[in-house]
Amino acid sequence: MIRSAILTLVMACVCVTSAPGAGKEQAPALDARDLDGRTISLKTLAQGGPVVVAFWATWCKPCTKELPQLQRIVSATPGASLVAVNQDGPRNRAKLRPFWSRLGMTAPIVLDDDGAIGERFRVVALPTTIVIDRGARVAFVHQGYRPGDEIGLGEEIASLAVADSTAPAPQN
Repeated sequence: MIRSAILTLVMACVCVTSAPGAGKEQAPALDARDLDGRTISLKTLAQGGPVVVAFWATWCKPCTKELPQLQRIVSATPGASLVAVNQDGPRNRAKLRPFWSRLGMTAPIVLDDDGAIGERFRVVALPTTIVIDRGARVAFVHQGYRPGDEIGLGEEIASLAVADSTAPAPQN
C-alpha cells in the first residue's frame, strides 16, 4: 500500500517536471570533456540553437530506446545539438564506445563519474532529457521514456529552433 502510494507520488512528480517551459531558469554550467577529450561547453553549444542534454546509462533500457530517437530529431533540426551525459561511473567506461557504436550514435558522451553534473541538473531518474534554449535556459525537462515520447520532444526542439533562428544572438 505504501509502496503504491510512493510510486503514484513519483509518477505525479514526473508528469509535472515533464511540462514544457520548465521554469525557463538558467541552465547549470556544463563544461566538461567528452570521451574523446574534447571540451563540451553548454553555453557555447546553446548559442547555435537548442541543446538536448540526455542523461543515460548503459543498463537503462528506456535510455537505449530514447537515445537514437533524440539523435534522429537533433539531426533533422538545424542548429540543434545533442550531448549525452553518461551516469555509469568509471567501472563501465570501457563498455561505452562499443555500446555507443551498437546504437549507431554519433553524439558526444560526457562522463559524469562522480554524479556532480547530474546533481547540478537535479537528475533523479534515467533517462532524463533536458532541452536548453539559445539563451542557455532550461526550456523543457522530460523524465523516463515510452515509445511516442519523442513526438513531443521533437515538437519542443523544433519550436525552439524556429524561435532561436528569429531571435538575436544572446550577448556574452
